[in-house]
Amino acid sequence: MELLFPEGPNGACHPLNVRGFSLERPECATLYQGRGELWDGWEYSVRQLARLAAEGWNCTSVQECALNELFINLGSLTTPGFWGYRQPPVQHDHWRVRFWEGLALRARRAHRRQLKGAYAEHAAAFKEAEAVKEPRPSPSQVTLGVHADPKSAAGPWKGQLEVWKAYASVHGLRWHSDDIPYFDGTLFAKFFGLYWASTDAAHAGFEKQFQYLIPMPGRMEIPTASFVIASARSAALREGLVVFTQPPKYWDSLEALHAVLPLNSWTIWIDYDFTMSPCCFEEFSLRDLIQPDGDGHLPHVIVRDSPREDYHHHCANAGFFIIRNSPIGRLFVDLAQQKRQWPGLPYGYQAALAESLLELLGMERGFRAKGASGAPAYASTCLPLMATAGPMGHMSYANFCQCYRKELKRLAGPEGARTSRWVHFVSPGFEAAGPEPGMLLASLFIYRGSGRGIGVLPLTTWSRDQHRAYMDAWIPPDADLGGPCAFMPLMIHWASVPFRPRLIYEFLNARFPKDLPMHVLVNGTAQELARAYRSAGLWGNSVWRNFVEQPRAQKLLESWGHNTSAPPRSGCNFGTTRMWKTGGFARNGRSTQPYDPR
Repeated sequence: MELLFPEGPNGACHPLNVRGFSLERPECATLYQGRGELWDGWEYSVRQLARLAAEGWNCTSVQECALNELFINLGSLTTPGFWGYRQPPVQHDHWRVRFWEGLALRARRAHRRQLKGAYAEHAAAFKEAEAVKEPRPSPSQVTLGVHADPKSAAGPWKGQLEVWKAYASVHGLRWHSDDIPYFDGTLFAKFFGLYWASTDAAHAGFEKQFQYLIPMPGRMEIPTASFVIASARSAALREGLVVFTQPPKYWDSLEALHAVLPLNSWTIWIDYDFTMSPCCFEEFSLRDLIQPDGDGHLPHVIVRDSPREDYHHHCANAGFFIIRNSPIGRLFVDLAQQKRQWPGLPYGYQAALAESLLELLGMERGFRAKGASGAPAYASTCLPLMATAGPMGHMSYANFCQCYRKELKRLAGPEGARTSRWVHFVSPGFEAAGPEPGMLLASLFIYRGSGRGIGVLPLTTWSRDQHRAYMDAWIPPDADLGGPCAFMPLMIHWASVPFRPRLIYEFLNARFPKDLPMHVLVNGTAQELARAYRSAGLWGNSVWRNFVEQPRAQKLLESWGHNTSAPPRSGCNFGTTRMWKTGGFARNGRSTQPYDPR
């Protein structure tokens, strides 16, 4: 079996064999020569990669461990003897796996020390949280906040922001629209599909100290030197460098949340690609999701749970959180914000929030078991899969999310029966849980259940009309099925779906052409949109009520899992689980099985 690098006797020639590497063995030169032409001084590159591996084996923080793993991956590409791109590809390299396991263990230990320190620091606040019972907040004690970059806020997404402003006004919530560009560092390179930048303005130009961080003139994608000469031990490097998988401005939403949270008792924080159903616009306030548990305690974090219907690599949905301005609520945001300098986090701050949620649940479980003398019950088990790629150097958010779901069940119980007092999980599709805040539209594409779904999200191969027809098959507006309110959930999250926001506006306009004309959806003021949404909701709900009174509706309602003796007034509590139960429709040229040959 071929490995990423020549192995030699007892792995002596393999640079990732931290404890046994010895390139001086006579067999090594022959083995490396067998993999391609060598150049004078080739040994230097191999030894530098081995040095990097030895440093990684003794890393002392998550950031240092993660940077080392990144440098190993990138440095390998220019190291003689590397077969990472060989066909068929190398499937397993036990020296590479052993190195990663050692590095991952050190990352976990380092972070566990930090979590223990945070636990001890907040032990008094944890005790108070267990004792204090507070009433539900008044509307004015709840902020509804959205962050959008200035270009989006003043451009195509303006209508969406105005809708949420209108919603906040209708329900008496405090509105906060944030368009501050928090990131003030400098993006200096785009090596290997990543965004390399200085941490902030104070560190601008720091990269000039490191040759491997300097791009070729006019080529931001190509470094001037190999990463084998890098070292994550440099304090200047760790202080000055951030590496993102998305443009740096994407982290601004988390920074904005951190800034707004102390300004009110509660903050509802949403992405601007959420839509509110006009059928629920006036009937339901998001404040109603803030409910005490059976003992009268209010949670500190409220988040939509992650049902199995969400596509396989989905964890906590960072697009919707309700966070209490309490020491525990602020701790949760702090834990996520501290991960900003962990390089290459998949999906950016969404991964940071998912891992931080496990950390918070671990602290709660530890405190409820042993009080101030306890320790976090979460041992950063999933952290390496998010921060240090994987055993073979390949990042897989799906693997992290599988670990996340397993740990979530261990720490807080199964879906639909979570036991956390600090974190309330709104369970999609469970009647007792009420409306679902943010059905993830991408799941209707990617997840395949009972023959439905596509298995992929066609970002470039489908036209806008094809996307709209597929959504109409899942969320049909047809009058003989109950009209536009029948299937439209309380909130839809349009994350990752192409053709936004135009597709959003067309989706709404097609269902309420009279009340929601395109010019109002795109350019209307908050006052105009409030009137339009109210009118659309009145009409849509009247169509629904007329439908459920008809005898032919009973059988259909039963197939949806509705109680026919007390049918719902609208689709406001129509969640993901019920969406999959109905299976969508194949009618009028629309289908949830568009590739089905039948």
